[in-house]
Amino acid sequence: MKRLHYFIILFILCLLSFINADDKDKIQWSADYRLKWQDFQGKPDYNYEGDALTSSGILYESSYDNENKKFHFNVICYFEKKKSWVKKDKNTDYLLNHEQVHFDITEVFARRLKKELGERTFTTANVKREVSAIYNRIMKEWTAEENLYDKETKHSKIKEKQKEWNLKVANQLEETE
Repeated sequence: MKRLHYFIILFILCLLSFINADDKDKIQWSADYRLKWQDFQGKPDYNYEGDALTSSGILYESSYDNENKKFHFNVICYFEKKKSWVKKDKNTDYLLNHEQVHFDITEVFARRLKKELGERTFTTANVKREVSAIYNRIMKEWTAEENLYDKETKHSKIKEKQKEWNLKVANQLEETE
């Protein structure tokens, strides 16, 4: 039991140091913050089909409450500045909105992960296996959604589909608030 508790504390410290060490390179998702082109600091890949790329991700940290015998989870959605980029002369407001929706989709899935982890009861014997399974499933769903978004909008080039996705993701954010 003590060993698991120390492992969890170590995991949290590693996670926090990862986030804090690069926090100038990372932006945590917030309803009050919209991406700016200055946030896209990576080197463009001119072989990539799209005109920009948003690198975002989902991390979680867990802690164990010994008194209540319960796990608590903190889920973080972040944007990586140095891995996100835009091709020269493509930095329009319209394309920036498309990239913001990528970041918003990531937040939707972070909220789904947080909700699912919060609704489940884990034991010290099953926490690692079950949380990994949930995390991996959510990550697969998130990747599929991101790919579908780019496919249906053709990386923002189909304006009607872009409008549909803007509304869809805004509704998902509202529903998962």
